[in-house]
Amino acid sequence: MIAEEFINNQVPPLKHSDTVDLALRWLDEFKVSYLPVTKDRKYLGMFAEELFIDQEGEPETIVGNYPLLFADVTVGRQQHLLDVIKISSDHHLSTLPVIDEEGSYLGLINLNVPEAILSKVTASQEVGGILELSMHDKDYSMSHISRLIEAEDVKILSSFVEKEAQDPQRIRLTLKLNKPDLSRVIATLERFEYVITAKYHQTELRGNEQERLGLLLKYLSL
Repeated sequence: MIAEEFINNQVPPLKHSDTVDLALRWLDEFKVSYLPVTKDRKYLGMFAEELFIDQEGEPETIVGNYPLLFADVTVGRQQHLLDVIKISSDHHLSTLPVIDEEGSYLGLINLNVPEAILSKVTASQEVGGILELSMHDKDYSMSHISRLIEAEDVKILSSFVEKEAQDPQRIRLTLKLNKPDLSRVIATLERFEYVITAKYHQTELRGNEQERLGLLLKYLSL
């Protein structure tokens, strides 16, 4: 569950040369409070209606003339959903720009639309942990994985399977499990040579990671 998987391509970025009139119309049309502004595909910051009001500007002026907001708030394409939720909470932003390794703008994540996340992780109101496994598609057997997990007295609350973006022959399996401590499950799966790419559970989480998981589960339960 990484940032680029949640990009909303229906919300376009503004060019720095676009007019405020266009920006205001798009803010209303797409029902967002902020719109990203780009120049030569590079992210410059966010435009909001408050900038136009505070500066007493004219609709014909260009958005690049305004002191754009949140110029330093971005999400990397490979950042995990937990990081996205944490950044959103820290800056009180429901829309976050996603950039690539060169700083080029890729798209916008709109956290006002929770369905995209709920389709990935369900049963979020239940106490438990999350595991992500990576495997070749020919090695995928949910019945075998379930038996291994249930042998440790743990149940699968929800699961989601998707193709790996970099290798279509591999899949990624996300599991929400009903126990907060998954140490025994992890040990069992690794003993059977399953590759665990991410794990969010009680014994692994410390400090900031615990806060991030709490924010995610709280958000998903809304």
